[in-house]
Amino acid sequence: MKKLTLFIVVLFLGLNVFAQDVIIRKSPNGAINCKIIEIDDDEIKYSMEINGQIGNFSIDKDNVEAIKYENGDVENFNTKKQVKTDFSKDAKNAIKFNFLSPLFGYTYLSYERAIKPGVSFEIGLGAIGLGGDLDEIKPLGGVMKLGVKLRRSPSYNILAGGYFMPEIVFGMYEFDDMQNVPTQNGSVIIHSFQPVREKTATLGVLATFGYSVVIRESFVIEWYGSVGYGFTKHSGLNFGFLGAGQKFPIAVATGFKFGFVF
Repeated sequence: MKKLTLFIVVLFLGLNVFAQDVIIRKSPNGAINCKIIEIDDDEIKYSMEINGQIGNFSIDKDNVEAIKYENGDVENFNTKKQVKTDFSKDAKNAIKFNFLSPLFGYTYLSYERAIKPGVSFEIGLGAIGLGGDLDEIKPLGGVMKLGVKLRRSPSYNILAGGYFMPEIVFGMYEFDDMQNVPTQNGSVIIHSFQPVREKTATLGVLATFGYSVVIRESFVIEWYGSVGYGFTKHSGLNFGFLGAGQKFPIAVATGFKFGFVF
């Protein structure tokens, strides 16, 4: 009877010694016999015996299909990651520079503030004339934009992801307008095209679609496109949007922004 009891105890201890967790790996496909130590957001830590010694290792969580625990339970990782819901620790402000605006005759900076997940406001100011002069009209003035960004579901950062933004653009500037100007030369009137300094105001109501990427919680990259209505007497390039002729007041815009998150 004592021998039978001893045999059962030894068998039980042996099962516990050789019982192991198993990590089912995606690439390269295979199984890792080990003991799970810890599972965190990005990786799985485990220990295993190699050449008679116990070592600690880790594997990227994205490279794990499932874990079969020694007690028979199975945890499947081959599913979509859970959507982040707690954005309280995210930086909620960003200062951005429109990388393309100097090419179109103005320099533009914007400030974004997240109000809550999925909603933020953005305001921008531009200095017209601080950049290239494509139309050779020597523009001088300013432009302001104001919009509310609506994100369907921020993924990993409160300032990241695709968005829709209703946006208002307002600008005032002066420019050289080539006009047919009559000049008196004795008894003869001569007509010639000369630059005449004009002033104009612009108003745009745009629907903007874009996407933002936050890098290392410090930098933001954003690209966007806009379409809507614009109103001004100077059609073409209007420092905030293109188009908006008096007969066909359709306005469009596009841009690429780079900035800092804080």
